[in-house]
Amino acid sequence: MQDGKNVDFTITGVSEGERIVTRGSAIRTKQGDSDIIEGLILVGDEKQPHKIVITGNRIEVDRNYGQTVMIYEPGEEIEFDYNTPKGALRLAMYTNDVEIAEDKSRLNIRIAYELRSFGECLSNNILLIEVDDEGKLNGQNI
Repeated sequence: MQDGKNVDFTITGVSEGERIVTRGSAIRTKQGDSDIIEGLILVGDEKQPHKIVITGNRIEVDRNYGQTVMIYEPGEEIEFDYNTPKGALRLAMYTNDVEIAEDKSRLNIRIAYELRSFGECLSNNILLIEVDDEGKLNGQNI
Protein backbone atom coordinates (compact mmCIF):
# COMPACT_ATOMS: atom_id res chain seq x y z
CA MET A 1 0.00 0.00 0.00
CA GLN A 2 1.23 3.47 -0.83
CA ASP A 3 0.79 6.31 1.66
CA GLY A 4 -1.91 8.80 0.80
CA LYS A 5 -3.88 6.51 -1.53
CA ASN A 6 -7.43 7.53 -2.53
CA VAL A 7 -9.92 4.76 -1.72
CA ASP A 8 -13.64 4.09 -1.60
CA PHE A 9 -15.15 2.32 1.39
CA THR A 10 -18.40 0.91 2.70
CA ILE A 11 -19.46 0.16 6.24
CA THR A 12 -22.26 -2.39 6.48
CA GLY A 13 -23.97 -3.12 9.76
CA VAL A 14 -26.25 -6.13 10.24
CA SER A 15 -28.43 -6.64 13.31
CA GLU A 16 -31.47 -8.89 13.63
CA GLY A 17 -31.64 -9.30 9.84
CA GLU A 18 -31.59 -5.54 9.16
CA ARG A 19 -28.79 -4.26 6.95
CA ILE A 20 -27.54 -0.67 6.83
CA VAL A 21 -24.89 0.30 4.28
CA THR A 22 -23.01 3.61 4.27
CA ARG A 23 -20.55 4.56 1.55
CA GLY A 24 -17.69 7.00 1.46
CA SER A 25 -14.41 8.09 -0.03
CA ALA A 26 -11.19 8.51 1.90
CA ILE A 27 -7.42 8.73 1.99
CA ARG A 28 -5.64 5.60 3.24
CA THR A 29 -2.33 6.11 5.01
CA LYS A 30 0.06 4.21 7.24
CA GLN A 31 1.29 5.65 10.55
CA GLY A 32 3.65 3.34 12.41
CA ASP A 33 1.80 0.05 12.99
CA SER A 34 -1.58 1.58 12.16
CA ASP A 35 -3.48 1.64 8.88
CA ILE A 36 -5.71 4.74 8.74
CA ILE A 37 -8.69 5.37 6.47
CA GLU A 38 -9.97 8.92 6.84
CA GLY A 39 -12.66 10.57 4.76
CA LEU A 40 -16.35 11.31 4.37
CA ILE A 41 -19.42 9.05 4.43
CA LEU A 42 -22.86 9.90 3.12
CA VAL A 43 -25.54 9.69 5.84
CA GLY A 44 -28.85 10.55 4.20
CA ASP A 45 -28.07 13.75 2.33
CA GLU A 46 -25.31 14.79 4.74
CA LYS A 47 -21.58 14.10 4.44
CA GLN A 48 -19.94 13.22 7.76
CA PRO A 49 -16.26 12.77 8.61
CA HIS A 50 -15.20 9.20 9.37
CA LYS A 51 -11.91 7.74 10.54
CA ILE A 52 -11.00 4.06 10.82
CA VAL A 53 -7.77 3.07 12.57
CA ILE A 54 -6.58 -0.53 12.25
CA THR A 55 -3.78 -1.64 14.58
CA GLY A 56 -3.30 -5.41 14.59
CA ASN A 57 -6.76 -6.84 15.29
CA ARG A 58 -7.96 -3.68 17.08
CA ILE A 59 -10.35 -1.54 15.01
CA GLU A 60 -11.34 1.98 16.03
CA VAL A 61 -14.20 3.68 14.17
CA ASP A 62 -14.57 7.43 14.79
CA ARG A 63 -17.67 9.10 13.35
CA ASN A 64 -18.11 12.84 13.07
CA TYR A 65 -14.93 14.00 14.89
CA GLY A 66 -15.36 11.94 18.04
CA GLN A 67 -19.14 12.23 18.33
CA THR A 68 -19.24 8.42 18.22
CA VAL A 69 -16.09 6.33 18.73
CA MET A 70 -16.39 2.54 18.77
CA ILE A 71 -13.45 0.25 19.54
CA TYR A 72 -13.52 -3.40 18.53
CA GLU A 73 -10.95 -5.83 19.92
CA PRO A 74 -11.60 -9.58 20.34
CA GLY A 75 -12.53 -10.50 23.89
CA GLU A 76 -12.95 -6.89 25.00
CA GLU A 77 -16.13 -5.28 26.33
CA ILE A 78 -16.70 -1.54 26.19
CA GLU A 79 -19.47 0.10 28.21
CA PHE A 80 -21.26 3.29 27.21
CA ASP A 81 -24.40 5.28 27.93
CA TYR A 82 -27.10 5.31 25.26
CA ASN A 83 -29.18 8.44 25.72
CA THR A 84 -32.95 8.12 25.42
CA PRO A 85 -35.71 10.69 26.05
CA LYS A 86 -36.26 9.08 29.47
CA GLY A 87 -32.57 9.08 30.45
CA ALA A 88 -29.37 7.17 29.81
CA LEU A 89 -29.36 3.40 29.34
CA ARG A 90 -26.09 1.64 30.22
CA LEU A 91 -25.05 -0.70 27.40
CA ALA A 92 -21.93 -2.67 26.51
CA MET A 93 -20.41 -3.91 23.30
CA TYR A 94 -18.51 -7.21 23.46
CA THR A 95 -16.32 -8.06 20.46
CA ASN A 96 -16.43 -11.77 19.65
CA ASP A 97 -14.17 -11.77 16.60
CA VAL A 98 -12.28 -9.55 14.15
CA GLU A 99 -11.26 -10.96 10.77
CA ILE A 100 -9.02 -8.97 8.44
CA ALA A 101 -8.27 -10.00 4.85
CA GLU A 102 -6.23 -7.95 2.41
CA ASP A 103 -5.01 -8.32 -1.14
CA LYS A 104 -3.43 -5.92 -3.64
CA SER A 105 -6.33 -3.47 -3.93
CA ARG A 106 -8.87 -4.48 -1.27
CA LEU A 107 -9.17 -4.63 2.50
CA ASN A 108 -12.07 -6.51 4.14
CA ILE A 109 -12.74 -6.38 7.87
CA ARG A 110 -15.49 -8.45 9.48
CA ILE A 111 -16.36 -7.76 13.12
CA ALA A 112 -18.76 -9.94 15.12
CA TYR A 113 -19.99 -8.36 18.34
CA GLU A 114 -22.78 -8.51 20.92
CA LEU A 115 -24.78 -5.62 22.27
CA ARG A 116 -25.30 -6.26 26.00
CA SER A 117 -27.15 -4.74 28.92
CA PHE A 118 -26.32 -5.82 32.48
CA GLY A 119 -24.52 -8.90 31.17
CA GLU A 120 -27.43 -10.07 28.98
CA CYS A 121 -27.00 -10.29 25.21
CA LEU A 122 -29.56 -8.05 23.49
CA SER A 123 -28.42 -8.77 19.93
CA ASN A 124 -25.67 -10.37 17.87
CA ASN A 125 -24.29 -8.04 15.23
CA ILE A 126 -21.87 -7.93 12.31
CA LEU A 127 -19.97 -4.95 11.02
CA LEU A 128 -18.24 -5.23 7.66
CA ILE A 129 -15.78 -2.61 6.48
CA GLU A 130 -14.69 -2.83 2.85
CA VAL A 131 -11.94 -0.62 1.44
CA ASP A 132 -11.13 -0.66 -2.27
CA ASP A 133 -8.95 1.44 -4.56
CA GLU A 134 -10.53 0.13 -7.77
CA GLY A 135 -14.17 1.20 -7.25
CA LYS A 136 -15.59 -2.33 -6.96
CA LEU A 137 -17.47 -2.09 -3.65
CA ASN A 138 -20.85 -3.66 -3.10
CA GLY A 139 -21.33 -3.90 0.68
CA GLN A 140 -22.77 -7.42 0.39
CA ASN A 141 -19.94 -9.69 1.62
CA ILE A 142 -21.30 -10.76 5.01
